[in-house]
Amino acid sequence: MTIISPSKGSSVNTNTVEVEYTFDPEVVGAEPKVAFKIDGQNLPATRGMRVKGEDKPVATTSAEATSRVREKQTIQVPSKDCTLQIIVISMGGAQNEASVSIKWTGAAEKAESKNGKLHVVVIGISEYADPSLRLKLAAKDAKDFAEMIKRQEGGFYTNVEVKMILNSDATRGSIIDALDELRSNAKESDTAMIFLAGHGTNEGGQFYFVPQDADQQKVRKTCVPFADIQSTATGLPSRVVVFLDSCHSGGMGGGGSVGNDISAVLAGWQKSRTAKGAVIFSSSTGQQLSQENIVWGNGAFTKALLEGLSGEAHPDKAGPICITMLEGFIAKRVADLTKNQQTPTTTKSMDLSDFTFAFAGDAREQKARLDQENYNKAAEEQAIAAFRDAFVAQQIVIQQGVKVKNLQVVNNDGFANEQISKLQKEIADKKTILTKNLALLNEISQRNSIIVGKAIAIREEQLANDLKTASTKQAEVAASAMSELKKQISLPTSY
Repeated sequence: MTIISPSKGSSVNTNTVEVEYTFDPEVVGAEPKVAFKIDGQNLPATRGMRVKGEDKPVATTSAEATSRVREKQTIQVPSKDCTLQIIVISMGGAQNEASVSIKWTGAAEKAESKNGKLHVVVIGISEYADPSLRLKLAAKDAKDFAEMIKRQEGGFYTNVEVKMILNSDATRGSIIDALDELRSNAKESDTAMIFLAGHGTNEGGQFYFVPQDADQQKVRKTCVPFADIQSTATGLPSRVVVFLDSCHSGGMGGGGSVGNDISAVLAGWQKSRTAKGAVIFSSSTGQQLSQENIVWGNGAFTKALLEGLSGEAHPDKAGPICITMLEGFIAKRVADLTKNQQTPTTTKSMDLSDFTFAFAGDAREQKARLDQENYNKAAEEQAIAAFRDAFVAQQIVIQQGVKVKNLQVVNNDGFANEQISKLQKEIADKKTILTKNLALLNEISQRNSIIVGKAIAIREEQLANDLKTASTKQAEVAASAMSELKKQISLPTSY
Protein backbone atom coordinates (compact mmCIF):
# COMPACT_ATOMS: atom_id res chain seq x y z
CA MET A 1 0.00 0.00 0.00
CA THR A 2 1.02 3.63 -0.41
CA ILE A 3 0.25 6.80 1.57
CA ILE A 4 -0.37 9.66 -0.83
CA SER A 5 -1.19 12.35 1.71
CA PRO A 6 0.18 13.56 4.01
CA SER A 7 3.55 13.14 2.35
CA LYS A 8 6.74 12.36 4.26
CA GLY A 9 7.75 15.21 6.55
CA SER A 10 4.48 17.10 6.06
CA SER A 11 3.64 19.85 8.53
CA VAL A 12 0.19 20.33 10.09
CA ASN A 13 -1.15 22.96 12.48
CA THR A 14 -4.60 21.49 13.17
CA ASN A 15 -5.55 18.27 14.92
CA THR A 16 -7.80 17.16 12.04
CA VAL A 17 -5.91 15.70 9.08
CA GLU A 18 -7.24 14.18 5.86
CA VAL A 19 -5.35 11.04 4.88
CA GLU A 20 -5.31 9.61 1.36
CA TYR A 21 -3.89 6.19 0.52
CA THR A 22 -4.00 3.45 -2.11
CA PHE A 23 -3.76 -0.33 -2.06
CA ASP A 24 -3.72 -3.17 -4.56
CA PRO A 25 -6.95 -5.25 -4.38
CA GLU A 26 -5.17 -8.14 -6.10
CA VAL A 27 -2.87 -8.39 -3.08
CA VAL A 28 -5.19 -7.68 -0.14
CA GLY A 29 -8.63 -8.18 -1.67
CA ALA A 30 -11.31 -5.69 -2.68
CA GLU A 31 -12.57 -5.05 0.88
CA PRO A 32 -9.67 -5.44 3.31
CA LYS A 33 -9.63 -4.16 6.86
CA VAL A 34 -7.82 -0.85 7.30
CA ALA A 35 -6.30 0.20 10.62
CA PHE A 36 -4.78 3.54 11.58
CA LYS A 37 -2.18 4.10 14.30
CA ILE A 38 -0.54 7.21 15.73
CA ASP A 39 2.81 6.52 17.41
CA GLY A 40 1.81 2.86 17.70
CA GLN A 41 -1.54 3.65 19.34
CA ASN A 42 -4.66 2.36 17.60
CA LEU A 43 -7.14 4.98 16.44
CA PRO A 44 -10.88 4.12 16.64
CA ALA A 45 -11.82 1.44 14.11
CA THR A 46 -12.93 3.11 10.90
CA ARG A 47 -12.71 2.84 7.13
CA GLY A 48 -11.89 5.46 4.54
CA MET A 49 -14.27 6.73 1.88
CA ARG A 50 -13.39 5.32 -1.52
CA VAL A 51 -12.52 7.95 -4.10
CA LYS A 52 -14.72 7.28 -7.10
CA GLY A 53 -13.12 7.29 -10.50
CA GLU A 54 -9.63 7.12 -9.06
CA ASP A 55 -9.00 3.40 -9.64
CA LYS A 56 -6.38 3.97 -12.29
CA PRO A 57 -3.66 1.63 -13.57
CA VAL A 58 -0.43 2.20 -11.66
CA ALA A 59 2.91 0.90 -12.96
CA THR A 60 4.68 -1.53 -10.62
CA THR A 61 8.35 -2.53 -10.44
CA SER A 62 7.61 -5.64 -12.48
CA ALA A 63 6.36 -3.45 -15.32
CA GLU A 64 2.83 -4.69 -14.81
CA ALA A 65 -0.17 -2.39 -14.58
CA THR A 66 -2.48 -2.82 -11.60
CA SER A 67 -5.73 -1.02 -10.82
CA ARG A 68 -5.25 0.35 -7.32
CA VAL A 69 -8.02 1.37 -4.93
CA ARG A 70 -7.82 4.92 -3.58
CA GLU A 71 -9.43 5.97 -0.28
CA LYS A 72 -9.62 9.03 1.95
CA GLN A 73 -10.12 9.25 5.71
CA THR A 74 -10.13 12.09 8.26
CA ILE A 75 -8.22 11.35 11.46
CA GLN A 76 -7.25 13.19 14.66
CA VAL A 77 -3.56 13.76 15.39
CA PRO A 78 -2.01 15.02 18.66
CA SER A 79 -0.50 18.48 19.13
CA LYS A 80 3.05 17.20 18.67
CA ASP A 81 5.29 15.51 16.08
CA CYS A 82 4.04 11.99 15.43
CA THR A 83 4.14 9.00 13.09
CA LEU A 84 1.06 7.86 11.18
CA GLN A 85 0.86 4.17 10.31
CA ILE A 86 -1.77 2.66 8.01
CA ILE A 87 -2.21 -1.11 7.91
CA VAL A 88 -4.25 -2.92 5.28
CA ILE A 89 -5.22 -6.45 6.35
CA SER A 90 -6.46 -9.06 3.91
CA MET A 91 -9.17 -11.60 4.71
CA GLY A 92 -6.43 -14.16 5.26
CA GLY A 93 -4.66 -11.98 7.81
CA ALA A 94 -1.78 -10.86 5.61
CA GLN A 95 -0.78 -7.25 6.24
CA ASN A 96 0.52 -4.46 4.09
CA GLU A 97 1.50 -1.26 5.84
CA ALA A 98 3.07 2.13 5.30
CA SER A 99 4.00 4.95 7.63
CA VAL A 100 4.77 8.65 7.40
CA SER A 101 6.14 11.18 9.87
CA ILE A 102 4.08 14.30 10.54
CA LYS A 103 5.56 17.51 11.96
CA TRP A 104 3.37 19.58 14.27
CA THR A 105 3.59 23.37 13.74
CA GLY A 106 0.47 24.41 15.66
CA ALA A 107 0.12 25.57 19.26
CA ALA A 108 2.10 23.57 21.79
CA GLU A 109 0.27 20.87 23.69
CA LYS A 110 -0.78 22.13 27.11
CA ALA A 111 1.07 20.50 29.95
CA GLU A 112 -1.62 21.27 32.54
CA SER A 113 -4.38 18.83 33.35
CA LYS A 114 -7.88 19.49 32.10
CA ASN A 115 -8.81 20.72 35.60
CA GLY A 116 -6.20 23.47 35.55
CA LYS A 117 -5.34 25.24 38.79
CA LEU A 118 -7.38 25.64 41.94
CA HIS A 119 -7.44 29.14 43.46
CA VAL A 120 -8.70 29.25 47.04
CA VAL A 121 -9.50 32.11 49.40
CA VAL A 122 -9.93 30.93 52.99
CA ILE A 123 -11.21 33.25 55.72
CA GLY A 124 -11.65 32.20 59.36
CA ILE A 125 -12.36 34.48 62.31
CA SER A 126 -12.64 33.34 65.91
CA GLU A 127 -10.89 36.24 67.67
CA TYR A 128 -13.04 39.26 66.85
CA ALA A 129 -11.96 42.67 68.08
CA ASP A 130 -15.36 42.88 69.77
CA PRO A 131 -15.25 40.28 72.58
CA SER A 132 -18.99 39.67 72.28
CA LEU A 133 -18.51 38.23 68.80
CA ARG A 134 -15.75 35.74 69.53
CA LEU A 135 -16.13 32.13 68.39
CA LYS A 136 -14.32 28.94 69.37
CA LEU A 137 -13.57 27.08 66.16
CA ALA A 138 -14.07 29.30 63.09
CA ALA A 139 -10.35 29.97 62.56
CA LYS A 140 -9.57 26.27 63.11
CA ASP A 141 -12.27 25.37 60.58
CA ALA A 142 -10.54 27.58 58.03
CA LYS A 143 -7.08 26.10 58.70
CA ASP A 144 -8.40 22.54 58.54
CA PHE A 145 -10.19 23.25 55.24
CA ALA A 146 -7.06 24.85 53.75
CA GLU A 147 -5.00 21.82 54.74
CA MET A 148 -7.56 19.42 53.29
CA ILE A 149 -7.98 21.24 49.98
CA LYS A 150 -4.21 21.63 49.53
CA ARG A 151 -4.07 17.84 49.26
CA GLN A 152 -5.75 18.17 45.85
CA GLU A 153 -2.48 19.57 44.43
CA GLY A 154 -0.77 17.25 41.98
CA GLY A 155 -3.89 15.12 41.85
CA PHE A 156 -7.16 16.61 40.70
CA TYR A 157 -5.46 19.97 40.02
CA THR A 158 -2.02 20.77 38.68
CA ASN A 159 -1.56 23.37 41.38
CA VAL A 160 -3.51 24.61 44.41
CA GLU A 161 -2.95 28.22 45.44
CA VAL A 162 -4.39 29.02 48.88
CA LYS A 163 -4.77 32.54 50.26
CA MET A 164 -5.62 32.09 53.96
CA ILE A 165 -6.53 35.00 56.25
CA LEU A 166 -7.21 34.33 59.92
CA ASN A 167 -8.37 36.31 62.97
CA SER A 168 -6.73 39.74 63.27
CA ASP A 169 -5.56 39.64 59.64
CA ALA A 170 -9.13 39.16 58.39
CA THR A 171 -10.05 42.83 58.23
CA ARG A 172 -12.60 44.22 55.82
CA GLY A 173 -9.86 45.58 53.58
CA SER A 174 -7.82 42.37 53.48
CA ILE A 175 -10.90 40.29 52.64
CA ILE A 176 -11.86 42.59 49.77
CA ASP A 177 -8.24 42.59 48.53
CA ALA A 178 -8.23 38.77 48.55
CA LEU A 179 -11.42 38.70 46.47
CA ASP A 180 -9.92 41.18 44.00
CA GLU A 181 -6.78 39.05 43.75
CA LEU A 182 -8.93 36.03 43.00
CA ARG A 183 -10.56 37.92 40.15
CA SER A 184 -7.13 38.62 38.67
CA ASN A 185 -5.73 35.10 38.96
CA ALA A 186 -8.49 32.64 38.01
CA LYS A 187 -8.56 31.58 34.36
CA GLU A 188 -11.34 29.87 32.42
CA SER A 189 -9.73 26.42 32.75
CA ASP A 190 -9.30 26.83 36.51
CA THR A 191 -11.57 26.38 39.51
CA ALA A 192 -12.00 28.91 42.32
CA MET A 193 -13.14 28.30 45.90
CA ILE A 194 -14.08 30.71 48.68
CA PHE A 195 -14.37 29.47 52.27
CA LEU A 196 -15.78 31.80 54.92
CA ALA A 197 -16.11 30.91 58.61
CA GLY A 198 -17.29 33.61 61.00
CA HIS A 199 -20.34 35.74 61.72
CA GLY A 200 -22.90 37.02 59.25
CA THR A 201 -25.51 39.71 59.69
CA ASN A 202 -28.34 41.41 57.81
CA GLU A 203 -28.73 45.13 57.35
CA GLY A 204 -31.33 46.83 55.20
CA GLY A 205 -32.18 43.61 53.39
CA GLN A 206 -28.53 42.92 52.55
CA PHE A 207 -26.44 40.12 54.04
CA TYR A 208 -22.93 40.94 55.27
CA PHE A 209 -19.98 38.80 56.30
CA VAL A 210 -18.54 40.21 59.52
CA PRO A 211 -14.76 40.87 59.39
CA GLN A 212 -12.52 40.92 62.45
CA ASP A 213 -12.56 44.72 62.77
CA ALA A 214 -16.32 45.16 62.31
CA ASP A 215 -18.24 47.88 64.17
CA GLN A 216 -21.72 46.71 65.17
CA GLN A 217 -22.97 50.28 64.84
CA LYS A 218 -21.62 50.71 61.30
CA VAL A 219 -22.45 47.48 59.49
CA ARG A 220 -22.53 48.94 55.96
CA LYS A 221 -19.19 50.67 56.36
CA THR A 222 -17.27 48.02 58.28
CA CYS A 223 -18.64 44.66 57.04
CA VAL A 224 -18.22 42.86 53.70
CA PRO A 225 -21.43 42.87 51.61
CA PHE A 226 -22.34 39.42 50.43
CA ALA A 227 -23.01 41.12 47.09
CA ASP A 228 -19.23 41.55 46.78
CA ILE A 229 -18.73 37.82 47.31
CA GLN A 230 -21.50 37.04 44.85
CA SER A 231 -20.09 39.38 42.20
CA THR A 232 -16.67 37.78 42.62
CA ALA A 233 -18.15 34.31 42.24
CA THR A 234 -20.27 35.13 39.21
CA GLY A 235 -17.72 37.43 37.58
CA LEU A 236 -14.95 34.84 37.34
CA PRO A 237 -14.42 32.98 34.04
CA SER A 238 -13.83 29.76 36.00
CA ARG A 239 -16.22 27.56 37.94
CA VAL A 240 -16.63 28.72 41.53
CA VAL A 241 -17.52 26.87 44.73
CA VAL A 242 -18.34 28.92 47.85
CA PHE A 243 -18.53 27.44 51.37
CA LEU A 244 -20.26 29.81 53.78
CA ASP A 245 -20.31 29.01 57.50
CA SER A 246 -21.51 32.31 58.89
CA CYS A 247 -24.75 32.03 60.86
CA HIS A 248 -23.36 31.58 64.35
CA SER A 249 -25.13 32.30 67.62
CA GLY A 250 -24.28 35.55 69.39
CA GLY A 251 -23.91 37.36 66.08
CA MET A 252 -24.64 40.96 65.20
CA GLY A 253 -28.17 40.09 64.22
CA GLY A 254 -29.05 39.18 67.76
CA GLY A 255 -28.34 35.45 67.63
CA GLY A 256 -31.11 33.50 66.01
CA SER A 257 -33.08 36.49 64.78
CA VAL A 258 -33.72 37.41 61.16
CA GLY A 259 -30.41 39.29 61.35
CA ASN A 260 -28.38 36.30 60.18
CA ASP A 261 -30.85 34.78 57.70
CA ILE A 262 -29.10 34.32 54.35
CA SER A 263 -31.68 32.01 52.72
CA ALA A 264 -33.65 34.83 51.09
CA VAL A 265 -30.45 36.42 49.82
CA LEU A 266 -29.33 33.18 48.15
CA ALA A 267 -32.78 32.53 46.68
CA GLY A 268 -32.81 36.01 45.17
CA TRP A 269 -29.29 35.56 43.80
CA GLN A 270 -30.17 32.24 42.16
CA LYS A 271 -33.04 33.87 40.23
CA SER A 272 -31.01 36.89 39.14
CA ARG A 273 -29.53 37.25 35.67
CA THR A 274 -26.07 37.73 37.11
CA ALA A 275 -26.00 34.31 38.79
CA LYS A 276 -23.79 32.09 36.64
CA GLY A 277 -21.04 29.50 36.97
CA ALA A 278 -21.18 29.22 40.77
CA VAL A 279 -22.47 26.99 43.55
CA ILE A 280 -22.82 28.17 47.15
CA PHE A 281 -22.88 25.81 50.14
CA SER A 282 -24.37 27.50 53.21
CA SER A 283 -24.12 26.04 56.70
CA SER A 284 -27.77 26.58 57.66
CA THR A 285 -31.11 27.84 56.44
CA GLY A 286 -33.68 30.34 57.64
CA GLN A 287 -33.07 31.52 61.17
CA GLN A 288 -31.17 28.39 62.23
CA LEU A 289 -27.84 28.72 63.98
CA SER A 290 -24.61 27.12 62.75
CA GLN A 291 -23.35 25.01 65.61
CA GLU A 292 -19.78 24.36 66.73
CA ASN A 293 -18.67 21.90 69.38
CA ILE A 294 -15.22 21.38 70.83
CA VAL A 295 -15.94 17.64 70.94
CA TRP A 296 -16.33 17.58 67.15
CA GLY A 297 -13.16 19.61 66.69
CA ASN A 298 -14.94 21.80 64.13
CA GLY A 299 -18.24 23.45 63.43
CA ALA A 300 -20.87 20.95 62.31
CA PHE A 301 -20.82 22.22 58.71
CA THR A 302 -17.02 22.20 58.35
CA LYS A 303 -16.74 18.80 60.05
CA ALA A 304 -19.18 17.35 57.50
CA LEU A 305 -17.35 19.13 54.65
CA LEU A 306 -13.96 17.74 55.72
CA GLU A 307 -15.33 14.23 56.17
CA GLY A 308 -16.99 14.42 52.75
CA LEU A 309 -13.77 15.50 51.03
CA SER A 310 -11.81 12.81 52.85
CA GLY A 311 -13.93 10.15 51.13
CA GLU A 312 -17.19 9.80 53.04
CA ALA A 313 -19.13 11.66 50.33
CA HIS A 314 -18.15 9.07 47.71
CA PRO A 315 -20.05 5.74 47.55
CA ASP A 316 -16.74 3.87 47.23
CA LYS A 317 -14.87 6.13 49.69
CA ALA A 318 -12.47 6.95 46.84
CA GLY A 319 -12.60 8.60 43.44
CA PRO A 320 -13.82 11.91 41.99
CA ILE A 321 -16.36 13.83 44.09
CA CYS A 322 -19.08 15.87 42.41
CA ILE A 323 -21.21 18.68 43.83
CA THR A 324 -24.27 16.45 44.21
CA MET A 325 -22.33 13.83 46.20
CA LEU A 326 -20.99 16.43 48.63
CA GLU A 327 -24.34 18.18 48.93
CA GLY A 328 -26.14 14.98 49.94
CA PHE A 329 -23.48 13.91 52.42
CA ILE A 330 -23.20 17.29 54.16
CA ALA A 331 -26.98 17.56 54.56
CA LYS A 332 -27.24 14.15 56.19
CA ARG A 333 -24.12 14.45 58.34
CA VAL A 334 -25.01 17.90 59.74
CA ALA A 335 -28.52 16.72 60.52
CA ASP A 336 -27.05 13.77 62.45
CA LEU A 337 -24.54 15.91 64.36
CA THR A 338 -27.06 18.59 65.35
CA LYS A 339 -30.08 16.32 65.80
CA ASN A 340 -31.86 18.05 62.91
CA GLN A 341 -31.40 21.52 64.39
CA GLN A 342 -29.26 22.71 61.47
CA THR A 343 -30.05 22.29 57.78
CA PRO A 344 -27.31 23.17 55.24
CA THR A 345 -28.37 24.45 51.84
CA THR A 346 -26.79 24.33 48.39
CA THR A 347 -27.64 27.00 45.84
CA LYS A 348 -26.50 26.66 42.22
CA SER A 349 -26.70 29.21 39.45
CA MET A 350 -29.23 28.13 36.85
CA ASP A 351 -26.61 27.66 34.12
CA LEU A 352 -24.51 25.24 36.16
CA SER A 353 -24.83 21.46 35.84
CA ASP A 354 -23.27 18.99 38.25
CA PHE A 355 -19.48 18.67 38.02
CA THR A 356 -16.59 16.92 39.77
CA PHE A 357 -14.22 19.22 41.62
CA ALA A 358 -12.02 17.05 43.87
CA PHE A 359 -10.72 13.57 44.58
CA ALA A 360 -11.80 11.87 47.78
CA GLY A 361 -8.98 11.78 50.31
CA ASP A 362 -5.42 12.29 49.14
CA ALA A 363 -5.69 13.48 45.56
CA ARG A 364 -2.20 12.28 44.65
CA GLU A 365 -3.04 8.74 45.73
CA GLN A 366 -6.37 8.88 43.90
CA LYS A 367 -4.75 10.23 40.75
CA ALA A 368 -2.07 7.54 40.89
CA ARG A 369 -4.77 4.88 41.22
CA LEU A 370 -6.84 6.30 38.37
CA ASP A 371 -3.73 6.74 36.22
CA GLN A 372 -2.88 3.07 36.81
CA GLU A 373 -6.42 2.02 35.91
CA ASN A 374 -6.29 4.11 32.72
CA TYR A 375 -2.86 2.71 31.87
CA ASN A 376 -4.06 -0.85 32.40
CA LYS A 377 -7.06 -0.27 30.15
CA ALA A 378 -4.99 1.29 27.36
CA ALA A 379 -2.16 -1.24 27.78
CA GLU A 380 -4.60 -4.14 27.57
CA GLU A 381 -5.89 -2.89 24.22
CA GLN A 382 -2.33 -2.34 23.01
CA ALA A 383 -1.17 -5.78 24.16
CA ILE A 384 -4.08 -7.57 22.49
CA ALA A 385 -3.47 -5.73 19.21
CA ALA A 386 0.32 -6.15 19.43
CA PHE A 387 0.18 -9.89 20.06
CA ARG A 388 -2.39 -10.35 17.31
CA ASP A 389 -0.19 -8.46 14.84
CA ALA A 390 2.94 -10.28 16.00
CA PHE A 391 1.20 -13.65 15.70
CA VAL A 392 0.08 -12.97 12.13
CA ALA A 393 3.55 -11.70 11.21
CA GLN A 394 5.25 -14.73 12.79
CA GLN A 395 3.05 -17.13 10.80
CA ILE A 396 3.92 -15.34 7.58
CA VAL A 397 7.63 -15.46 8.42
CA ILE A 398 7.38 -19.23 8.95
CA GLN A 399 5.29 -19.86 5.82
CA GLN A 400 7.40 -17.71 3.53
CA GLY A 401 10.58 -19.15 5.03
CA VAL A 402 9.45 -22.61 4.00
CA LYS A 403 8.75 -21.35 0.46
CA VAL A 404 12.23 -19.84 0.22
CA LYS A 405 13.84 -23.14 1.24
CA ASN A 406 11.76 -25.09 -1.28
CA LEU A 407 12.67 -22.70 -4.10
CA GLN A 408 16.34 -22.85 -3.21
CA VAL A 409 16.30 -26.66 -3.40
CA VAL A 410 14.08 -27.21 -6.44
CA ASN A 411 14.87 -24.27 -8.71
CA ASN A 412 17.95 -22.37 -9.74
CA ASP A 413 16.74 -20.14 -12.57
CA GLY A 414 16.08 -16.39 -12.84
CA PHE A 415 12.37 -16.68 -12.05
CA ALA A 416 13.04 -18.63 -8.86
CA ASN A 417 15.66 -16.11 -7.76
CA GLU A 418 13.21 -13.27 -8.33
CA GLN A 419 10.57 -15.04 -6.26
CA ILE A 420 13.08 -15.76 -3.50
CA SER A 421 14.05 -12.08 -3.42
CA LYS A 422 10.41 -11.01 -3.07
CA LEU A 423 9.77 -13.55 -0.33
CA GLN A 424 12.88 -12.51 1.59
CA LYS A 425 11.80 -8.86 1.41
CA GLU A 426 8.38 -9.79 2.78
CA ILE A 427 10.02 -11.80 5.57
CA ALA A 428 12.21 -8.81 6.45
CA ASP A 429 9.16 -6.52 6.56
CA LYS A 430 7.28 -8.92 8.84
CA LYS A 431 10.29 -9.27 11.12
CA THR A 432 10.28 -5.48 11.49
CA ILE A 433 6.64 -5.69 12.59
CA LEU A 434 7.57 -8.53 14.92
CA THR A 435 10.41 -6.57 16.52
CA LYS A 436 8.25 -3.52 17.11
CA ASN A 437 5.33 -5.43 18.64
CA LEU A 438 7.54 -7.67 20.76
CA ALA A 439 9.26 -4.59 22.15
CA LEU A 440 5.89 -3.14 23.11
CA LEU A 441 4.74 -6.40 24.69
CA ASN A 442 7.90 -6.70 26.75
CA GLU A 443 7.60 -3.08 27.84
CA ILE A 444 4.04 -3.69 29.04
CA SER A 445 5.04 -6.97 30.66
CA GLN A 446 7.69 -5.26 32.77
CA ARG A 447 4.99 -3.02 34.27
CA ASN A 448 2.16 -5.54 34.43
CA SER A 449 2.80 -9.05 33.10
CA ILE A 450 -0.81 -10.04 33.74
CA ILE A 451 -1.92 -7.78 30.89
CA VAL A 452 0.35 -9.51 28.38
CA GLY A 453 -0.58 -12.93 29.77
CA LYS A 454 -4.23 -12.06 29.17
CA ALA A 455 -3.48 -10.97 25.59
CA ILE A 456 -1.78 -14.32 24.93
CA ALA A 457 -4.68 -16.23 26.48
CA ILE A 458 -7.18 -14.38 24.28
CA ARG A 459 -5.19 -15.23 21.15
CA GLU A 460 -4.80 -18.87 22.24
CA GLU A 461 -8.54 -19.16 22.80
CA GLN A 462 -9.23 -17.66 19.38
CA LEU A 463 -6.63 -19.98 17.85
CA ALA A 464 -8.27 -23.04 19.41
CA ASN A 465 -11.53 -22.14 17.68
CA ASP A 466 -9.82 -21.42 14.34
CA LEU A 467 -7.94 -24.73 14.37
CA LYS A 468 -11.17 -26.71 14.47
CA THR A 469 -11.54 -26.07 10.74
CA ALA A 470 -7.86 -25.62 9.85
CA SER A 471 -5.69 -28.07 7.93
CA THR A 472 -2.89 -29.97 9.60
CA LYS A 473 -0.31 -27.75 7.96
CA GLN A 474 -2.06 -24.57 9.13
CA ALA A 475 -2.27 -25.96 12.65
CA GLU A 476 1.45 -26.74 12.66
CA VAL A 477 2.37 -23.24 11.49
CA ALA A 478 0.07 -21.64 14.09
CA ALA A 479 1.43 -23.79 16.93
CA SER A 480 5.00 -23.03 15.87
CA ALA A 481 4.28 -19.29 15.67
CA MET A 482 2.67 -19.28 19.12
CA SER A 483 5.57 -21.17 20.66
CA GLU A 484 8.17 -18.92 19.05
CA LEU A 485 6.42 -15.73 20.19
CA LYS A 486 6.08 -16.86 23.79
CA LYS A 487 9.82 -17.56 23.91
CA GLN A 488 10.54 -13.93 23.02
CA ILE A 489 8.26 -12.33 25.66
CA SER A 490 9.42 -11.93 29.24
CA LEU A 491 6.74 -13.51 31.41
CA PRO A 492 6.63 -15.39 34.71
CA THR A 493 7.07 -19.13 34.32
CA SER A 494 3.36 -19.64 35.07
CA TYR A 495 2.65 -18.39 31.55
